[in-house]
Amino acid sequence: MGNTNESWIDRMPIGYAKLLIEANQDQSFQFRFIEINPLFELIVGLDKSLILGNTFHEILSDSLETDCGLHGFCERVCKEGKPQTYNQEVSCNGRDFQISAITINEKELILLLDDITELTRLRREMKENQEELERLNDRLYRESITDEMTGLFNRKHIMELLVKEIARAERGLEFLTIAMLDIDAFKSVNDDYGHQFGDFVLREFSGALVAQVRTMDYVGRYGGEEFLLIFPGTKIGDAVEILDRIESMLEVNEFRQGEAAVTLQFSAGVVEYKGESMDYLIRRADDLLYRAKRMGKSQVMMN
Repeated sequence: MGNTNESWIDRMPIGYAKLLIEANQDQSFQFRFIEINPLFELIVGLDKSLILGNTFHEILSDSLETDCGLHGFCERVCKEGKPQTYNQEVSCNGRDFQISAITINEKELILLLDDITELTRLRREMKENQEELERLNDRLYRESITDEMTGLFNRKHIMELLVKEIARAERGLEFLTIAMLDIDAFKSVNDDYGHQFGDFVLREFSGALVAQVRTMDYVGRYGGEEFLLIFPGTKIGDAVEILDRIESMLEVNEFRQGEAAVTLQFSAGVVEYKGESMDYLIRRADDLLYRAKRMGKSQVMMN
């Protein structure tokens, strides 16, 4: 019967050790090896003859950098004193192990070491792949909502944001103001300096808009050199003040690239949401924008 049991233990695919529990007067413990299988020898890297009869510290001090926390783990199991299996993952000599321990009685404890290095590697790869997939999804989402030229929200997304803000204004009876803004005489920038400089100016102008509005506001490229600004929770007068601040900034700054340099002005139509449809709200802002253009440009029209 004993030989059968020993043969079964020897064939176990995990490291097996039976330890004698030695309680010290200071309520600490020592654990002395009284039985092991060949795989445990392989894990520890010592012959059976050097393990049996010795404690963790005696056998592991020379063969491993540390005892992998095995002594502390077994000590916690003994102090718990409940007949259940305890598990913990440890790293030892570049390999990972799932260690399990259970007290047979007050004097003996079974320790099992399962090499999970490959499993840990696969987990790490899966986590890295998942993180890479999330980064890729984030990048694809950002690209789907961003205007490639300016880095602002593209027309599709700025309109989606406007739908959400209109719904929020309807539910909470909050103020909502939008502005349609167009750079004045932008065609002359392209004609005088070329489209490459014109693209540069568009990007710089877009960055200036974002820098001047509040974090709660949205700026999107509506098309060409036309922009849609959304001011949630904002009365029309406060939105006009923001546009005045942008205008003042443009008056004292020029957009320069090499020898080419321009200052810019803009016209804008500003409207406050009054419960109408989104299309009608946009149309109101557009009408005011073109009225500003007809009145000599560099105008902010509102109603």
